[in-house]
Amino acid sequence: MNGTIRSYGKKALTIQSSDKHQYYAPFENVENLIIPFLDDYSKYPIHVIFEIDYSQYSGEIKGKKRYFAKEVKIDDTILI
Repeated sequence: MNGTIRSYGKKALTIQSSDKHQYYAPFENVENLIIPFLDDYSKYPIHVIFEIDYSQYSGEIKGKKRYFAKEVKIDDTILI
């Protein structure tokens, strides 16, 4: 799945996919390379790829469960 980091806190970050679904990613599921760039996510979007863990969720957004994201990595896809 592809998405963009929408926000972050002390323990996790929130990823939003292009179809507006949100996913909860605890930092232990996030590639270390991403962490130094989090302070600038509002200026420069951080695009990521991840897997969805349907066995866990953290709350709901507009009636949709916010499932956990795992194996969150920088999306290094280049389109030509």
